[in-house]
Amino acid sequence: GGDGGRSADEERNEQAWRRVKGLTSAVMGDIKDKDGKRQDPVFLLKQARLFLHHVDSSDLLSKDDILSEVFSDLGQLYMQLQQPAKGLLNHQKDLKLSRKTRNKETEVRALLNIADCYDVMGEPKEAAYYRNQAGVVTGVRDDHRQAMQQSLGMEDVKAPANVNAPIQ
Repeated sequence: GGDGGRSADEERNEQAWRRVKGLTSAVMGDIKDKDGKRQDPVFLLKQARLFLHHVDSSDLLSKDDILSEVFSDLGQLYMQLQQPAKGLLNHQKDLKLSRKTRNKETEVRALLNIADCYDVMGEPKEAAYYRNQAGVVTGVRDDHRQAMQQSLGMEDVKAPANVNAPIQ
């Protein structure tokens, strides 16, 4: 390359980022196949798994950030394939890595994706919990929480009414 300022490590790291961003675009349906259709999720799943193995056994500079992104892609693909339990597992791995790297943006993404999985799995209380967590991370207080809980028939999750109770 004509760019003398970058090391081989930086070069490899950048290539990996380009690959993962391409994968994400395909997963999200931004990159179509030759017929203008969304790419086959089964095919993309194979690609994502191979890439995951490649990154996992590497010493890339942004390894954890890239893994986080791949897990998010895998989670989305499993959701597209109607396998929310597998989707959930991958989004949880994304969440763990996002917290490790202290990346608020990807942490919120993971929390909302986890909530989506729980919704599909018919567990609205779990979904609401993770959506609320995402709100806490972004610093957005969820003012709709009361209304949502009432509509879901959920009890209020505030502190007990007995104000005089000793603090634990």
